[in-house]
Amino acid sequence: MKKISLVTSAYNEERAIEETIEEAVHMLESRLPQYDYEIIMADNASTDGTRDKMEALCAKHPKVKAIFNAGNYGPNISFYNALSNATGDCVMRFDSDGQQPLDMAPAFVKEWEKGNDAVVGVRQNRNKSSSFISSIGKPVYYWLIAKLSGLPVIRNASVFFLLDRRMADLLFKIGGYETSIPFFIVKYCARIAKIPYKVREQKKTSGFKFMQYYAAAADRVTSFSTALIRICTFAGFFISAASLMYGLYVFIRKLTSWRSFPTGFATMYVLISLLCGFQLFFLGIVGEYILNIRKMASQIEKQKVVERKRINFEEKDGRGEKGGN
Repeated sequence: MKKISLVTSAYNEERAIEETIEEAVHMLESRLPQYDYEIIMADNASTDGTRDKMEALCAKHPKVKAIFNAGNYGPNISFYNALSNATGDCVMRFDSDGQQPLDMAPAFVKEWEKGNDAVVGVRQNRNKSSSFISSIGKPVYYWLIAKLSGLPVIRNASVFFLLDRRMADLLFKIGGYETSIPFFIVKYCARIAKIPYKVREQKKTSGFKFMQYYAAAADRVTSFSTALIRICTFAGFFISAASLMYGLYVFIRKLTSWRSFPTGFATMYVLISLLCGFQLFFLGIVGEYILNIRKMASQIEKQKVVERKRINFEEKDGRGEKGGN
């Protein structure tokens, strides 16, 4: 019997976690009875009653498992740690806030059984609680990524997806807890199926802030494209050449028209400020690449999670390295 692993991470999802997991269990047992299954919940040190809800779910359903992290490691690191413990023939990720319609999971499994390496949920709408930054910035961000990386970006792809076991193992193997799943899929998966769905209303507002969006975007851009660093190189060359030519022009005009051609300090200040601004901007881009290289080269942060507690796991459960128990 084939096995399906459903994985989710949570932080302060007391109002949604029970309903979401119960929906997943009912869907699996009623619509996919021919498959064995497991549901892995990873909690990022929630401060509300999320863990109490999880413990009750685990007591009620033996195939529902929980990992309680010692700290808030963020959704990506938490997901990778849960992924390392998934034992299914395919792995499906979903949000614990109930945004995705889990009754569509059988359609994902059907596409996987056709031989697809990945099945991606594509949003047809955004919920009303989405921030202005998310609604306006994400389309621009995906357009920019597509132009810079040359990858066939799946527009409106979400974290509602299914990966074949081989792809899940590859994702964990190549590392990089900041890896963007949609870009991983288009880069490494030969066969991809897309399933449109409508997002449900969140039971709470997203906790993502502007700087978190910026950090995520910078990591994705520098991970999947070298275009920006090359743009910096060429732009630096042309700006330097233009500055040199302008300097020669001023020098020659001053020699030929010493009295009639003024060269005030204002011109110098403008040029110096312009060049300094470009230098700082380009150094910032270079710094983002260096930061990304450091993250990828360092194995200290990769999938390292200190776990406070596990529920319904056996010793043989899990793949890959664990951060602790």
